[in-house]
Amino acid sequence: MSENVFQNRLMQEEYSGLTEKEIRQIYIEETGKQPPESIDIYYSEDYVDKIDSYGFNGTIIHLYDEEQDINQMYTITRGSEASEIDNWRPEDWAYNLMGIFVGQNSDQYEAAKLFDNKVTRIIENKYDDAKNNLNKIGLGHSLGGNLITLIQLTDDIYDDVFTTNAAPPTTFQLANIDVDFLENLSKEYNIDFMNNFNAIYNLNPTELEAFAEEYYKEAGENINHLVMDQDFLNALSVVRGFIEVGNFQRMDAYADQDVRSLDDLFAELPDGVIKDIQIFFAENYSDIYNSDGFDGLLQSLTGINPDIIDLMTGTETDKEYKFYEVGYDFVKMINDSIKKVPVALEHIKNLYTQARPIINSLVDLGYLDKNEGKLILSELESLENDLTELKDLLNAAKGSQLLPTVFKPSYLIYANRIKELFASIGDRFNNLSEYTEDIFDLILKNVDAHSLKVVIKALASDLNKSYESGNVYVHVVIDGEEIKVNLSSLTKVYLEGLTVLESKEFYLSLLKNSYEHEYLDDFPTRKNKIVDKMDDMEANPSHYQQHFLGSFTYDTEAYYRLTKINVHDDFPVFPDDSFTAVFDNMFNFIESEISKMRDLLQSIMDGIESLFDKDQELADTNFTLEGM
Repeated sequence: MSENVFQNRLMQEEYSGLTEKEIRQIYIEETGKQPPESIDIYYSEDYVDKIDSYGFNGTIIHLYDEEQDINQMYTITRGSEASEIDNWRPEDWAYNLMGIFVGQNSDQYEAAKLFDNKVTRIIENKYDDAKNNLNKIGLGHSLGGNLITLIQLTDDIYDDVFTTNAAPPTTFQLANIDVDFLENLSKEYNIDFMNNFNAIYNLNPTELEAFAEEYYKEAGENINHLVMDQDFLNALSVVRGFIEVGNFQRMDAYADQDVRSLDDLFAELPDGVIKDIQIFFAENYSDIYNSDGFDGLLQSLTGINPDIIDLMTGTETDKEYKFYEVGYDFVKMINDSIKKVPVALEHIKNLYTQARPIINSLVDLGYLDKNEGKLILSELESLENDLTELKDLLNAAKGSQLLPTVFKPSYLIYANRIKELFASIGDRFNNLSEYTEDIFDLILKNVDAHSLKVVIKALASDLNKSYESGNVYVHVVIDGEEIKVNLSSLTKVYLEGLTVLESKEFYLSLLKNSYEHEYLDDFPTRKNKIVDKMDDMEANPSHYQQHFLGSFTYDTEAYYRLTKINVHDDFPVFPDDSFTAVFDNMFNFIESEISKMRDLLQSIMDGIESLFDKDQELADTNFTLEGM
């Protein structure tokens, strides 16, 4: 379980960007041991161009310690983010739709593989034994769990894969990515899916899923999934196309509460509706998404051009590109939206026709009472009418050339009615929120169960640990009394102390080197220079002392020359005891302080290890009592 928590905490912190210090702290808090000597971190944005990443983000951590025999590479593929940093576009969720649910895009999968391949080569070149002894581990949560699972199923590059609340792979996704699997499907069903991929949506989903699960059974033997019972993605896996491959460990995210999962709710979703959605997006939007990504999908669906939105809202770096320069494009975009929004609304309207059997199922399953069901259906019908009127109003407004005549009285009529319609639609949603409060509370709990925070809390319930306000607490029993120890505080003191200790050792080394260079090493150097000069004086006496003989005429100067100098030297021994004593005392004092600090830090580390020993004793005692 502790290994599970360690991996999940790495994935949780990866969303905000892991640092070496954070990894060392997590390692100590979850293992009670000294971290490996070397920890290298590789971020995907440094190895995969943004254009080629298609929204993919990830981090690779390499732990290396020759003495402890540790050589581990953790590849973390990040889960879905509502929006990227400095990017309002929800690219991950578009990929969830087109890449997983519809299954006709593999961009993030390819980016994740590229990142892993590049970093693996770097690590193997850096360490001699890495190529043969490197233990590769894949980690992923949500969308990240889907990506790491796909890579293992198709390429088998990890020794072990661990996912948490992963978005399961779909048969459509695997058929799009794995050519061998697609060829086997073509043989099994005698259909040329290479030239008619969309025919796959018409296959019996249950039979197709069974075929895929058997096909990938062996490839999934070392893939381990941790799934919360209430995870909404787990509930969604009952929908057509999703498969289960690998080993599954299921847990109740709310063991101390009575919280239902949504499995039976999603199981009631009409297969025909799901099929129609998949085919609709596959036939109409897969090509544009594959070529132009999220921007192309949004513009194709709604007419909204994200580049124009960026310019209008001033998020572009070129601030001189003013409104009047994009005004023409903006008006074109509005006209395009007037054409496309009603089309999108029409598809939403078609979904509303399926609402009655779904609401009835919710009543039958006990999620809603009968009165709430009737009120919801009434509001949905009114909402459909409002949307229909809004569509007609947009067309009428366009016909009257609303934009160029904004000051005409007719504009006020349209504007007021649009305002009323939006107010009405807002009221509808408020009513729906009120009628579905209980079920949405349940849905929110199922959504929360998907988060790593809830997962870690559930795992900790079996570890005599608690995670509160960013701190880890260990619960141990000493002399019959339970004590709650802030492990994070101890770990931070230890790691900060190590940083200070290393700084002191570094500067002490500089000081010693400076002392040796400026004094001890410099004395013989200066002595040698003097001896060389003395030798030169004895060899060339006239160059140095000729003037002591007095002044001579030019013709007699060559006769009266200094021909010999004897230099007597007497160099004292250096350094003497009085000189070195000052420095030796200073160095000994600093080394003594460093030694005391090292002993103190070691005692803290020993205390942390002792806490883990106590925790293990308590766990063994509980296990023994349960066994009795």
